[in-house]
Amino acid sequence: MVWRNQVDATVRSSCRLLSLREGTLTIAADNPTSAGQLRYLSRILVQQLQCHAEFSGLQRLRILVRPAAPLPRNRQARPLPRLSSATAKHLREVADSLGLAELSKGLRALARHEDDEKNSKVSDVEP
Repeated sequence: MVWRNQVDATVRSSCRLLSLREGTLTIAADNPTSAGQLRYLSRILVQQLQCHAEFSGLQRLRILVRPAAPLPRNRQARPLPRLSSATAKHLREVADSLGLAELSKGLRALARHEDDEKNSKVSDVEP
């Protein structure tokens, strides 16, 4: 109840009291902005809270950034579309024309992601 009366609702809604040990009140903020606001106000908050019996031994605030809960991952990753034959051909041509070995190697690796429609049709026919 004391915490609710002393701390602004917008800041309070994005933080949780974790513990009060040895004069240190540990607070978890959901984001760095709320943590910054609490740190900025910490001296005033300590003075205000010390006036109440529950927090009479309070000496300092310890502010941590800890999101309330991880966001759920509901979506499955879809495979990326394969490159067209024309795109793969252009990548190989650029790789051959460059004098930069490392970049050429990367372009050739990317060109390997070509959509092999011809190869897939052949493999479907072969036993």
